[in-house]
Amino acid sequence: MSVSICWERSGRSPTLKHGGGSIFFIEAMNKAFHVPAPWHLDEHSLSTLRGMAAILSGRDIDNPYVELIELIETHGAITVWLEW
Repeated sequence: MSVSICWERSGRSPTLKHGGGSIFFIEAMNKAFHVPAPWHLDEHSLSTLRGMAAILSGRDIDNPYVELIELIETHGAITVWLEW
């Protein structure tokens, strides 16, 4: 089964470019933020996301945590949820 990971600010709801439904991503986010999706992320989430991004840096894969960091830095607080 495929899952899309979406984010929202100001009524928009695009899908993340990277991380497209990775169970690893979902489990890591659940553990890092101590709640299941949806995750409400803001500038206070950046240090956790930077740590998660560092784990994947240097690997030949797209890094969804970098994308979330950039979204928060650009748009402020965002909500991230899953659509099955």
